[in-house]
Amino acid sequence: ALAFDGTDDAVRLPFSRRLPLGARDFTASLWFRYDETTGEQPLLWMGGIGTNQPQVWLRGEPASNRVTGLITTREGAAPPR
Repeated sequence: ALAFDGTDDAVRLPFSRRLPLGARDFTASLWFRYDETTGEQPLLWMGGIGTNQPQVWLRGEPASNRVTGLITTREGAAPPR
């Protein structure tokens, strides 16, 4: 288990070929709670940065009272709605 103090906490796993997700199924789960009322609150981010990098992300958007997710491939993705 991990313990967080509520100030800029994060868990970062460096890239490793020993953890090849490739085309296989995988599951990621998390519990979260935040007190922010504005901005984007990253909850889960896997992969690259930018619209043409393979990635999966999930973020809280407290001003909109929603959670948004995105999955991209090397060919890119549609912008989040």
